[in-house]
Amino acid sequence: MRRLLDSRWGNFYEWSGIDEFLKATCIPDGVHRIKLGIHAGRMQALQIMVRLRPGRALTVHFYGAQTRRGRSDTPIFRSLRTSASLNASFVLVHDPSLDLDDELGIAWYEGYDGFAAATVIRAVLSHLSTFTAAPRTILWGGSAGGYAALRHVGSIPGAVAFVWNPQTSIPRYLKAPVRRYATTAFGSPELPPPDSISGDFVFDLTEQPRPNWTDAPVVYLQEADDRHVREHLAHLIAILDPQMANEVTLRDTMFGHITSNFYLHLSHWMPGHTPPPKAAVKEFLNLLVDTRLTLEETLAHLENASRLMIQMTAQTGRTPSCFELVAPVRQPPQNLRAIQWGSRLGRESVSEMGAHVPVTVSRSILGQSVIAAFRMRAKPEPRTYLRLKDVRNPQHRRSILDDRRASARAALLADPTVDVVIIDFLEEVRGITYAGAGLTLTEHRKLTRADGQEVTHFAFGSAKHITLWRKRLKRMHAELAANNARLVILDMNVSSLNSSDWEWLGLNTPPREVINAWHTVMEEARSALPEAVWIPAEATNQPLPDRTKGIGRRIAVELLELNIKPRNCTNATFVPNDERTSL
Repeated sequence: MRRLLDSRWGNFYEWSGIDEFLKATCIPDGVHRIKLGIHAGRMQALQIMVRLRPGRALTVHFYGAQTRRGRSDTPIFRSLRTSASLNASFVLVHDPSLDLDDELGIAWYEGYDGFAAATVIRAVLSHLSTFTAAPRTILWGGSAGGYAALRHVGSIPGAVAFVWNPQTSIPRYLKAPVRRYATTAFGSPELPPPDSISGDFVFDLTEQPRPNWTDAPVVYLQEADDRHVREHLAHLIAILDPQMANEVTLRDTMFGHITSNFYLHLSHWMPGHTPPPKAAVKEFLNLLVDTRLTLEETLAHLENASRLMIQMTAQTGRTPSCFELVAPVRQPPQNLRAIQWGSRLGRESVSEMGAHVPVTVSRSILGQSVIAAFRMRAKPEPRTYLRLKDVRNPQHRRSILDDRRASARAALLADPTVDVVIIDFLEEVRGITYAGAGLTLTEHRKLTRADGQEVTHFAFGSAKHITLWRKRLKRMHAELAANNARLVILDMNVSSLNSSDWEWLGLNTPPREVINAWHTVMEEARSALPEAVWIPAEATNQPLPDRTKGIGRRIAVELLELNIKPRNCTNATFVPNDERTSL
């Protein structure tokens, strides 16, 4: 070992080879470069940063995609502050493949032709775990770093993986970064079959030979609005439970154990492929590094961390409901399965409903009109670029993304087990925004297109708005009939809205002729949907926000009268919650 001084990292240690490192009796804190020989005229090396505390848990961090960097930026180490704050030893691992090209930002720690990085990483981490007598090793990271953590967890004794939004198959990731990695690492735009290249390479975790991630504990966090749910999580879950693999694509909140070794937390924290809040990540890590509990006891306490995370990520000013904080991964067979959307159908209403009726809400979509949900989607799907960078509020951004995907309709078509569909017609009073290329959205203020073209607004009750409404209502009726789900509608008597209510909605009070026209439209809807259960707005002088209280109870009363039998359990008897306790 040779000690060097580095202006960026301070203590810097260089090892002549992997054998010297594995035989070392002293491994000081700092950055270590382990030389691995020359390949294609380039020095191969694994670089890590360590802080070792014998007898404590060992955390190992792998990072995700890196952008805007130069050659002087390597080695790259991320999450130093979080790692240093834990009561544990830590290792930060630099991906050696990023040294091949400054433009390469993601390589999944797999290595390149002539250098199988996994073999060296596994040997170094196993040695450090033994060297520090670590009672537990936590491999953690998100995205590509999560892939690396899952890749190695089954091969290191006493290891557990803690990951968020990970890829589970490199070929199923975005084409451009995969092509860049394949070209840089293997000289071809396509990844070669792993058995055709020398060394230990795995490009798809669902095909990884054992020992693999199925042989070790895994704590898996997933943003429900991320495309990784379908393209990566579902494929991985299918190895453990094929039925649950479909379930994760239908639900937007669930947490618990898929198996005794696999803990899943699926919820909304920020739309898209975004990491969870740092405070939530640290909460999970603090649980995992606390070796006063056995690993089995630690895994049993993870639901508390999930509830805390949901509270952290709740919309500003809103307290998560009881229903939201109890979202089991497996639906009780006696529960009705529901999809609901609308502003007055938040988690509070669902919690109130769940106090009277056994129900599982698979999807809860806020702020989507019938026109946006059942728009006529062109084939192929039109690409209209909306300028979402100007939309600062994450809930507003998620609502726009839901509209783009026609999420309510998509959820209905994807889930043939839905028993009840609950719709709030309040959303219709916002009008409609047309963004071009066949894309209609629930009215969104301050929304612009990225190409500079203006969006078009159709006001509530306008001729275009009513025409679109009639077309989409007809389509909704046909698709609900095909699904055979019961429909519950929260009606909205617009005559009962005063100027303060319209102001709260962010709208101007419409003229009397518009309100009269909408009454006619609603009468048509009642005739078109005779089998639906209509829950009228209560006649009260309360402000509109206060009128949402008690909606869940009113829905529960209607569901009890319908006496619907859950499709998931053909022999189940529908029993109200208050009666179940006496059985």
